[in-house]
Amino acid sequence: MDVHLISLPFISASGEQRDELIELIFEDAVAQVEEILQRPQDPDLTASEEGENPLMLPIVFAASLGHTEIVRLLAEAGADINELGGHGHPDHYQESATALIKACEHGHLETSRVLLELGACVDEYEGAECATALIRAAEQGHVDIVRLLIAAEAQVNQKQRRGRTALVCACFRNHLETARVLVEAKADVNVPDNLGMTALSWTSGAGHVEVVQLLLQARAAPELESDAGLTAAMCASMRGRSDIAGLLLEVCDAPDCAPMKTAAIAAASIMGQTQTLQFLLDARAGTDVPDDGRCVAVICAAATGHVETVRMLLKVGVGVTRQYTEDTLALLSAADRGNVALARVLLENGVSMHAGHAGLQGLVSAAINGHEEMVALLLQAQAGTDVVTDGGRAAIACICAASQDHRELGAWLIETHSSVRGEMVGNEWPKLCRFLNPASLVC
Repeated sequence: MDVHLISLPFISASGEQRDELIELIFEDAVAQVEEILQRPQDPDLTASEEGENPLMLPIVFAASLGHTEIVRLLAEAGADINELGGHGHPDHYQESATALIKACEHGHLETSRVLLELGACVDEYEGAECATALIRAAEQGHVDIVRLLIAAEAQVNQKQRRGRTALVCACFRNHLETARVLVEAKADVNVPDNLGMTALSWTSGAGHVEVVQLLLQARAAPELESDAGLTAAMCASMRGRSDIAGLLLEVCDAPDCAPMKTAAIAAASIMGQTQTLQFLLDARAGTDVPDDGRCVAVICAAATGHVETVRMLLKVGVGVTRQYTEDTLALLSAADRGNVALARVLLENGVSMHAGHAGLQGLVSAAINGHEEMVALLLQAQAGTDVVTDGGRAAIACICAASQDHRELGAWLIETHSSVRGEMVGNEWPKLCRFLNPASLVC
């Protein structure tokens, strides 16, 4: 006897019927969902826009709740398991994700396993953030799901929209075991995001000591600079994390350590982190303190108005030892006031911003006061290059701008010193500003 399968067309489901399916999925009513699908009703129809139900594909909604049996039923009924959840609703595109991404994000291990068995694409990404299932699982610290996805050959170095990998997300949120699993899976510990920040940079500023140790053991490079010139040691110092700053300076190569330490001293001084500054000025903190570092501390602390920090520095005998000429003092005054025309005349007539600490002092003063054109001029004139690296100069200016909520100047510094161009750079400034200056209300 021949058996013929007949494929029935889907009914024309009303808004009420579509809402009913979503509500039963929420209740995990397996039998009733199966009855609806046998009408047959299209399993890819979202709830009606008139109702209060989430405008997600039924299978994505079920996966987000961890209702595994309903996920199976919907897949058997023909639901597209790799479709983005905001399908058909452009206004909700930003929330769109696949069923696997939602299951992994919410920590539903068995649902994630079933979706992979059903053929879910492991590296599919969201509509707006471009985050994969692995990135979402790593963000939440769902280590068993991370293992599952790695076993399914997920791309461990895939980036989301802001350029961050699963490892960066796990490290920043202090998910130590998740980070360890990713490192063991050969995740790149030095891959930069769209700001040039690495996992080590973000984690050092966040103060996660054990994760920092893990990254250093995995050969993370502490000397790497972000697009704004920030090193991991600077990130730690500006947030008052002496323990992490010490770890970073201990492992850096000797040629890199002195300028790294000077830049870290500047960061601590600008942010008024007195205890960290005292630690860095101690010769046991990674390397002997260069004379430049001591002078930089006074310059940055004084410019940002941290009276107690300056008092501490003077008490231990730290001061600026070099004498400035009248021409140099005139240029410093121009930098402080933002008088670009005067500064150009002085520079064109041979006043050097390159030698000594005057260049760095002028740069700090201009950045503190938000004089963007003056900062640009001084950077072009190589101000302070004999004291810190080129990236360090930009980083110090960036921290100064953030400390005084000069958003446009900070964003400009990031963009003009960035190796990555595009709309994401400007959008990332508020997050970096909050990172540099948590007390900021503007950012």
